[in-house]
This record gives sequence, C-alpha cells and structure tokens, in this order.
Amino acid sequence: PSPCGRGEPRAVPPPASRGAASRFPGDRLVAFPRRVAYTSRSEGRIGLELRALVIGDIVGTRGRRVVQEKLAELRAREGAHLVIANAENLAGGSGVTPTLVEKLFKAGCDLLTLGDHAYGKRDGLPLIGSDQRIVRPLNYPEEAVGRGLTFLELPGEVTVALLQVQGRVFMNPSDCPFRAADKAVERA
Repeated sequence: PSPCGRGEPRAVPPPASRGAASRFPGDRLVAFPRRVAYTSRSEGRIGLELRALVIGDIVGTRGRRVVQEKLAELRAREGAHLVIANAENLAGGSGVTPTLVEKLFKAGCDLLTLGDHAYGKRDGLPLIGSDQRIVRPLNYPEEAVGRGLTFLELPGEVTVALLQVQGRVFMNPSDCPFRAADKAVERA
C-alpha cells in the first residue's frame, strides 16, 4: 500500500519512453516533449492537442546558459505550446533569485517548478510568493511561501493547471503527496 493508505501507486514509464529526448552536442538540454489531448467536458470529445516541453532540473550557471542558448530552437522544432522547467537549483545549486528567474522567462520558459531547495536563497522568497508562474511543492504546509497549484491561460481559450508535489522518501516531512494532488485536481 502507498504511504497514504490509498492502495498501490501506479507505475510510470521511464523517461526515455515518455517522449523523444532532444540532445545537443557538448552541453546538452534534454527535454521530453509531451502531447496532451484536451477533452471537452461538455462535448466529451477531443478538442485540441497541447504540446508541452518539460525540462528537468536546471542547475547553476551552466544549466541556465544552455537553456538560454537552446530553448528557442528546441521549442520551435518541437512545436511546444508550453514550456515547464524545474528551477529549484538555479542559483548556484540551491534556490532561485529574481534575476535568474527573469532570465529563464525571457528564454521562453512559461512555468517553473520548485522542490526541496525552493527556499535556498532568501532573496527569492518574495518572488516565489508573488509570481503566479512559479510553483513550489503543493504538499508543503499551507503557510509556506508560494503556491503548489497554478493556472496559465494559453492562446485559444485554453487554461492549463500545473501542480507540483514532493515525495517523502529521504526528504523532510511533508503532507501526503497523493492526498494533496487529489485535493488539487478536485479544485482544478
């Protein structure tokens, strides 16, 4: 059973089978383009296809520079409507700063996720609390700075919900990620 008593967790395929990895010579940006079918609840049919480009952990100066140099080309080549990147280690391997986050947004990232290093830089806290495009783990206490669920409106009257949960193995205590995600999905 899961740590929340909700039965067995579902298996998730390894990253290589989720989408074609994009690689660049030398420094590389590896991302997994995802096709998501949007279903209209009122009509019960497929309405459109959303292509999301998901970038894993961007670490330090080198990681940020690769994103700045390669993201526009990758986004165009893959036809991505949305770019989501993990930025918790952006500032020297722990946390974010307003200046560095702005560089990612200018490079073409639409939404940023954070994890256990979310609060690694004190000057990033006000930004985490105010910028709707940044998501910290949803299963952190309600009083924690930031939000664990956000919404982004895309062209064509499409709204995307993004939530981030953090596992509990080898991590500081947090609420059950499964329960937190279930509650967020109900709200979305």
